[in-house]
Formats: sequence, C-alpha cells, structure tokens
Amino acid sequence: MTLKKLIQEMHAYNRTVAQASECDAWQDFVADCFSRYEVGPWDDVAQDVQAVEGFVDYWLDVPKGANYDYDARTGARQEEAESSTVEEFIAAFQSACVEFAAEKR
Repeated sequence: MTLKKLIQEMHAYNRTVAQASECDAWQDFVADCFSRYEVGPWDDVAQDVQAVEGFVDYWLDVPKGANYDYDARTGARQEEAESSTVEEFIAAFQSACVEFAAEKR
C-alpha cells in the first residue's frame, strides 16, 4: 500500500472520530510518517512511497479496534481513554449513590 492511500484511510478515520479537530491517533500517525518516511500527509511525494506492511497494519488496526494503543471510538491514546472511562464510571457511581440515598429517605 502506498503511504498516500494509508494517509487517506487515516484521514477519513480522523474525520469520523474528531470532526472539528485531530484525534491522538491522527497526530501520532503524522509524526510517525515524518519519523519513518520523512513525508507529511500533505506532501505529493507520499503517493510514491511504499509503506512497510507492519506500519500499514499497525495504523489500519486503529479504526478496527484491534490496535490496543488507541481507543477506536475516539482515536484517543489508550491511557487517556481508560482514564476518561474511569472518570465516567466514578461520576455514574456517585450519581447512583445519591439516588439510592434519596430513595431510602
């Protein structure tokens, strides 16, 4: 797969999870492109670059939910996704406790 095709796939994914901004996966992907290939997503040269299979698989696994470094629903790095999930759980638990206490009065 050419880097240009992979860029198109990742850009489409970013638009679905972060319509008004850039998700972590997209930002890290762009940095990885520069680091490995010295090419940015906007460079015409990307259409001629053949991406290494492991590189392609790693990034295409993000939208599939098979990449454990990123949350497929948001594109957030996993540690951030986990912490937001914990925060949501705590908030829901506290709310349930308040409702339970109110019912017992």
